[in-house]
Amino acid sequence: MGMFLMVVSLCFFFFNPWKALSSIDDTSSWLSIDCGASTESFDDDLLTWETDDEYIFTGMNIDVSHSQTRKEMNTLRFFPAGKGNCYVLPWSSEDKVLLRAGFYYGNYDSLSKPPTFDLQFDGFRWATVVTTSGEDPIYHEAVYTPKKAVINVCLINTGNGVPFISSLEVTPWPSDLYRFMTGNLGFYLRSRTNFGADEDIRYGLISGDIYNRIWKAKGMENYTNVSTFSFNKVKAENDPPSEVLDRAIEAPEASASISLLMDLPRESQTAYIILYFMSFERSLNASDVCKFAIYIDGRPDNRTVELKDGICQVASFYPVSVTGPTSVTLSPVEGSTLPPLVNAMEVYTATGLDNGSGDVSSSCHGWLFFFRLLVAVLIGVTVFE
Repeated sequence: MGMFLMVVSLCFFFFNPWKALSSIDDTSSWLSIDCGASTESFDDDLLTWETDDEYIFTGMNIDVSHSQTRKEMNTLRFFPAGKGNCYVLPWSSEDKVLLRAGFYYGNYDSLSKPPTFDLQFDGFRWATVVTTSGEDPIYHEAVYTPKKAVINVCLINTGNGVPFISSLEVTPWPSDLYRFMTGNLGFYLRSRTNFGADEDIRYGLISGDIYNRIWKAKGMENYTNVSTFSFNKVKAENDPPSEVLDRAIEAPEASASISLLMDLPRESQTAYIILYFMSFERSLNASDVCKFAIYIDGRPDNRTVELKDGICQVASFYPVSVTGPTSVTLSPVEGSTLPPLVNAMEVYTATGLDNGSGDVSSSCHGWLFFFRLLVAVLIGVTVFE
């Protein structure tokens, strides 16, 4: 299927080049950093990956011996000294941003001991990064609206190995994307899943996700993978890529339910859950209908989804109080003659951003500002933060 899509894209480009070029999204405002790299580079989708030399002055660069298919994962910066080491990223936009940090251990130190450490942004705890010896990179994402002209990202040594980082990305998002992501809140991505897909969906030169989201492919036992293919662009809340809406899972029969499990931390949190449904022409009988209710941990939401062919429907739930593993169930209601279906699900947890500790990032920011100012004075150049 992947080869088929590539051939279609190439045909589209060569037979209609002007339309193809006009469909390429402007990524000039994106900040993509290849941590540890010695030179700027371009990936297969013509994204520019900068080196991190301008954003941090601590740590050491190294190539990863076990190479990865994504080029930015083949180098990293590690930090053998200091409690915390911070990147300072200039940022002037007032829009919300997608902040993503990537980690690929690749046994770069030949110790076969993947480290664990903490991650902060702007003085707020972001995540505990538990790296592995696996072949897939680990990503942590947060969505929030920066309040200052810089974004601080800090790696904190917790005594469980040397922190490192492979990539760092900042992507501006429109203010109306994800309508519940407002105010002084940060939203941590827990999962973004494309059910029934056989490969991940991310930004592409001609197709893919224009907001730089990564949709992880997932098939599920006991459910049927269904797919379709269409050139038509479907507009829906949060603007999911058409490739995501081309894949889904379906219950085995009209009377069966779909159960989706969210593996969340065992602590009380507020979740933002989004479900995407795109019905295909699954029946030749015009009287067939697909209707189901949505339950979160067995609690009904008092809404029923009725799918219509060719129309994407989005069900958003916020705020949802959750503690630990949480289930979402799609159960057919009376009168439904077609099995429940779901294309994708996103799960975020919210945290307040009113009072960050700021200890490590603030000190890093001050030190970095002083260093830049000193360099500027020495070379006779005025620097504006």
